[in-house]
Amino acid sequence: MKKASSNALVIAKILRKLRLKNASERFNAQRHERIRESLSGIFEKAYRNMPDNFPQLDGNSNRYVWVFWWQGEDQMPELVKKCYQSLKRQLYDKKIVLITKDNIKEYCSFPQYIFDKCESGKITLTHLSDILRFDLLSHYGGLYTDATVFWTRNIPSLTFSELYTCGGYPDVYYFNVAKGRWTGFLIGGDKDNPLFTFMYGFFLKYWEQYDELIDYFLIDYALDFAYEKNIGGFKDYADKEAVYNNPKLFELMEVRNKKFTMEGEKAMMSKTCAFKLSYKKNFSSAKNTYANQIIFKK
Repeated sequence: MKKASSNALVIAKILRKLRLKNASERFNAQRHERIRESLSGIFEKAYRNMPDNFPQLDGNSNRYVWVFWWQGEDQMPELVKKCYQSLKRQLYDKKIVLITKDNIKEYCSFPQYIFDKCESGKITLTHLSDILRFDLLSHYGGLYTDATVFWTRNIPSLTFSELYTCGGYPDVYYFNVAKGRWTGFLIGGDKDNPLFTFMYGFFLKYWEQYDELIDYFLIDYALDFAYEKNIGGFKDYADKEAVYNNPKLFELMEVRNKKFTMEGEKAMMSKTCAFKLSYKKNFSSAKNTYANQIIFKK
């Protein structure tokens, strides 16, 4: 199944690159359904194993902000350091916890087989972070942010007191099963939200059963199941609230090498405080670009 899924993902990328909208939508709808069916048994097990009752959400577990970089701050690439510094600078009133290889066991509750499969390379650090975020959120609550999210102002704790994610982003090719309705890399809420319990339980059951990844975007297939079941009010939030959170989340990355203007900066940041970046893409050395004026301050 993994080989077939990998081949299908390659075809999906080709169709997207060729901008074949209708063909992409049809192909990806079938691709997503096949993966859903393959995962259905684990979804149902994780769903059935959830507690019958959860404490009422009190919104008091929202002081934590979690970020993960295995090698630690000193080993971060320059862009990641800038993002982490922006996080500490802008979210100054939160308890920011950087999870690394040196402190991960102080916070997480993983069974040993998760660490064993990570050490053997069966679980990559990228997918270890998927498990980690829902372990942390289910036990502590707060906000999980990828290390490559750049912050330009603070976010009130009340904003992620019960549930938080960002959505409303177009995906005309239906490349990702999320279809722009949520972001797994920026998500949070109360520790007693059933969504986090389900997601953590799903990952544990998946990796207990399998030694390889069925799809790179496994996190989104699990969130898609949670969306359909409205676990923890996830569907309600994604449909009604997420669209208002960081509507230009991806824009800074898109315009990073373009000529900077104050008008453009103001329009981009008027309703957006967090911007998803990637250190794997090229950044222009020219001084008067959005990246060098906003991120690197050159």
